[in-house]
Amino acid sequence: MHDVEQRGEGNIDHIVSGPTGVYLVETKARGYRPEQLRKAKRQAARLHDRLGVWVTPVICIDQRGGEPFRHERVWVVPRACLLDWMLEQRNAPVPNERLAALVSS
Repeated sequence: MHDVEQRGEGNIDHIVSGPTGVYLVETKARGYRPEQLRKAKRQAARLHDRLGVWVTPVICIDQRGGEPFRHERVWVVPRACLLDWMLEQRNAPVPNERLAALVSS
């Protein structure tokens, strides 16, 4: 899902759900600021409360190389690595009906 409104928080750039879990993905061009880490954690926690499964907060950097790493409990992942990184994770998936309820609310 793209550009999902979250009351009181603005929008979520992307919510990705699949067999390896649920991810809140904020996209940035070159870098991020500390307040963006806090916002991603807060939004992921709110999604967790609504979906009932762990939601991994991710900041995806478009123009960055290197390997994924965690910064203040938020994953920072170069765009080129995002798909492979998600496929390596082992989190609980969310039932489709919960996702559908999220969109309709």
